[in-house]
Amino acid sequence: VLAWVTVALASRTVSLASLAAVAALVAARVLITPSPFDAHAIAGTLFCLIGSVFVVVKHRGNVKRLLTGTEMQLSDSPKRHATLAGLHCLALGLWFGGAAFFNFAAAPAIFASFERVVAEQPSDRTAGLTILPADADAETKKKLASALAGSAVGPIFPRYFAVMTVCGLIAVVTAWSWRSAGRVHRVRFTILAVALMLVLVGWPLSEWVSQFRFDRYAADPAVAADAKRLFGPVHLVSLALSFVTNVLTGIGLFLAGRLPVTPVPAD
Repeated sequence: VLAWVTVALASRTVSLASLAAVAALVAARVLITPSPFDAHAIAGTLFCLIGSVFVVVKHRGNVKRLLTGTEMQLSDSPKRHATLAGLHCLALGLWFGGAAFFNFAAAPAIFASFERVVAEQPSDRTAGLTILPADADAETKKKLASALAGSAVGPIFPRYFAVMTVCGLIAVVTAWSWRSAGRVHRVRFTILAVALMLVLVGWPLSEWVSQFRFDRYAADPAVAADAKRLFGPVHLVSLALSFVTNVLTGIGLFLAGRLPVTPVPAD
């Protein structure tokens, strides 16, 4: 539904919105469902795939007109423009704010909290239990704190990147509709498109970081050595991508103050 509304508002083309909606349905099913083609999930996956094929076949005439540029469009109006601008700002604000909060507030606080938990144990935060011997050295405490913090942050990454991807797609698609309103809007679109691309690159990279974080303490010395060697560089690249994405979305949000206040003429 969200994909349909976004594309319909941005393109003013109902058929294109319908095609985008079924594409989003299939993508969500495949990406969100663990092992979508296993026996326990194949029925739902096939339902989405076959149903989407029927929708595409039903719209084959619309697809031909889309390719030739003759498909009918909805009329433009101030209400449509205001709704589009509101959706754009909502998605972009959540994208920037969510990323900034997680990267600069939540994640550092989680790691710092586990360092205190390990340093002060036993305490109320460990339910009064001793999780390390009293004579444990600083290096051991540091390893445990890092592992515990990683176990807390790791499961957040897939949901975090899923939300950032959805917000990024909405922001980019809606920004595309203002590309003919002037150079600043074409620049905004390019900035947000690059930011979305960095999110899509950062998603699998974050999975590797999480895996390396735990593999550093693997029982197999060879696995542990490889993970320790790779963790630092990959983690650094992941942090750099997050920082650049935050900067780009911040610029895009700042430039949203230049959004047109009247409907933009079609090209």
